Amino acid sequence: MTAKDVVVIGSGVGGSAVGALLANTGKYNVTLIEKSNLIGGRFASYNKEGFRLDVGCHMLANCDKGHFGKALDVCGCSDYVKWRYAVKPSPSVNFKGERVKFPYDAPKMGFTKEESDLFFKFFFDISQLSDEDCDRLNNTSISDYVSLYVDSDLARGLIGFFTSIYFVTSDDETPIGEYARCQNEIWRNKAVGYPIGGTGAVPEAYCRIIRERGGRVLTGTGVRKIVVEDHQAVGVVLENGEKLKADIVISNAAVKDTVHHLIGKDQYPKEFTDKVNSYKYAYSTSVIQIALDEKISNDSMIFYIGRSDLSEFEKQIKTTGNLPDAAPCLMIPIVSNMDPEAAPEGKQLMIVGSSSKLPYNAGADKWKKWEQAIMKSLEVVFPDIRRHILWTVSTTPEDINRFGSEDGSVIGIGQIIGQVGEDRPKIVDEHVRNLYHCSADTGLHGIGGELARDAAFRLYERLR
Repeated sequence: MTAKDVVVIGSGVGGSAVGALLANTGKYNVTLIEKSNLIGGRFASYNKEGFRLDVGCHMLANCDKGHFGKALDVCGCSDYVKWRYAVKPSPSVNFKGERVKFPYDAPKMGFTKEESDLFFKFFFDISQLSDEDCDRLNNTSISDYVSLYVDSDLARGLIGFFTSIYFVTSDDETPIGEYARCQNEIWRNKAVGYPIGGTGAVPEAYCRIIRERGGRVLTGTGVRKIVVEDHQAVGVVLENGEKLKADIVISNAAVKDTVHHLIGKDQYPKEFTDKVNSYKYAYSTSVIQIALDEKISNDSMIFYIGRSDLSEFEKQIKTTGNLPDAAPCLMIPIVSNMDPEAAPEGKQLMIVGSSSKLPYNAGADKWKKWEQAIMKSLEVVFPDIRRHILWTVSTTPEDINRFGSEDGSVIGIGQIIGQVGEDRPKIVDEHVRNLYHCSADTGLHGIGGELARDAAFRLYERLR
């Protein structure tokens, strides 16, 4: 049987994974095209003065025990990526400058005994939910569900904080079903961690498989458009004018970008483009990568919580647009404690991030102020950190938008009510034959890049 020609647009974990899986079958000649010189999209990594930095993602929820390892296993290449779990020590919580064990130290954080017991019951009850139960709860917000257990702004704020970390959305719009499904997977797998060599090690491994199976990976050149004839994708035109024919085209780009720019809305009925335009993106996040002259922490990751009124405080920011002097919450992975290749010997790489829930185009002055607010809160955790800083690299929502063109979204189409599970965009294009969408936008479930990997595996199952 003659192998079919497949063009994959984009080397993010969705595009590179499906490319590897299809190339591995021997039924497809895979050509992957990446506009950047870096492999991996938001998962890409690069070197700076002996440190290994990531473009976007900084921790993985399930490492090899989740979607990322499954593709490598299918291809017989599980050893292509080495993983380090965030254990010994496990992630820690810092509440207003004091190290606490959550949820066991809930009283220290301001919970009454009754509130603490009810909060424990909430976590226990969601741990008992099946996937079918979670699906039935996808029209109930996290905030509404938490309120059934405990009337506490702190409780809601804490869950809202983890919602922001997982999905970069707000707890009043994110379904408890999606949260519970993802949280339960984390509890089952116990594999939160990081790939050795940076997050880029994962898509780089997938691209290695494509090459080893006879495919091609082209970098530094983008796709100008997807060629459509008689409502069927038949190839692509590169930015340099070169034309590539294809039996199948797979877009790892955002669904909105694919429909409006790579295809063109004239190929679709208005009802469809209106639906595509209606999808709401997740929020963006500001991230600061900090190179330190020596090790100042033995932790793998720290969650900093600086206020008890988190949910109400977040509402004020979204309503007024006024940023605080100090960020209320931080996620702080100490990457080099998990990956020794992330920093030169004797030095340390720390990442700190926080979402303000403001639109990506709020302005450079806003993002500079937010960066200062993040650093001020970081000094609560590490009072002497400034004297150890060699340099920093900041990524603002505007930077993310230039890289991914999704309104600065970290993930893509947000996992909010009406946009989870089967309500997300489809992997099979409804109006252009032989065109498939394979990105976080079309993943059904998962945290961050796991959405893209979910889409990749479902598309592989369809085409293999």
